[in-house]
Amino acid sequence: EFEQEGQYLEGYVSGPLTDELGARLAFRYASTDEFWTNNAPGVSDPTFGEEDLNFRLPLAWDPSDSLSVNFKTPFTEREADYAIGAADIRCIVPGDPQPTSLLQIPFPSGYDCNDDDGVTQLADPNPAHAVNFDGIPNIEPFENLDTNLTRLLVDWDINENLTLTSVSSYFLMEERGNDSYGYDLNGFGTGTTTNETEFYAQEFRLAGSVGENVSFLLGAFYQDRELLFETAQHVIGAPQLNALVGLPSGGDVNTGFTHDWRKVHTTDSETR
Repeated sequence: EFEQEGQYLEGYVSGPLTDELGARLAFRYASTDEFWTNNAPGVSDPTFGEEDLNFRLPLAWDPSDSLSVNFKTPFTEREADYAIGAADIRCIVPGDPQPTSLLQIPFPSGYDCNDDDGVTQLADPNPAHAVNFDGIPNIEPFENLDTNLTRLLVDWDINENLTLTSVSSYFLMEERGNDSYGYDLNGFGTGTTTNETEFYAQEFRLAGSVGENVSFLLGAFYQDRELLFETAQHVIGAPQLNALVGLPSGGDVNTGFTHDWRKVHTTDSETR
């Protein structure tokens, strides 16, 4: 794709491994070097790109007429040069001075204010933030995302009136990103986020019939889930900025991290 300097490759291989076992492996790789163009002055990377890798592996096993097993696991990996996304300067009349997110200091904008033209004006994080921000020594904009969902389905016809089904599943999602959100040319307003979700689930279903007029379904379900959400930000008040106005400076006494605030939120749950 010539406009955004992108390319993709996809394919699959599928077929029987034995008389009872079949498999299919499908994949897709895509990358774009110039998904967005950033024309803010002085940015380290004037073009934003992204890269995606996906693959899926299903297996089907039918050892007998009464038993079938289906396994499926897809995986997704994504990397990008941005996390929050593209933004345009909030200009009312092009060329007029506009307020920034730092002390409402005006600056000339002069941009077209078109938020769907593939062009953005977003500064890099301010150099005053660049010391071990949330444990990241280099806080250029980025996003990493990995996901996996694995499922095992088993159907067993015990007899002509009774079927047992088992569904086992595992899910993992890990995402981390950092970007500026101040929408000005000073680079103030920087945030990082971490999202993680992991769970295992197991379900059993027993379906059957008694005679011609009665049917029943019995089931049991269990899930164990863990969630993690971390976020931190720099605005005014970061230790490096405090030094500029005569306030005490220095990172967190325990971690050395330098940010205004940081939140860690976890949730553990079980479902039956």
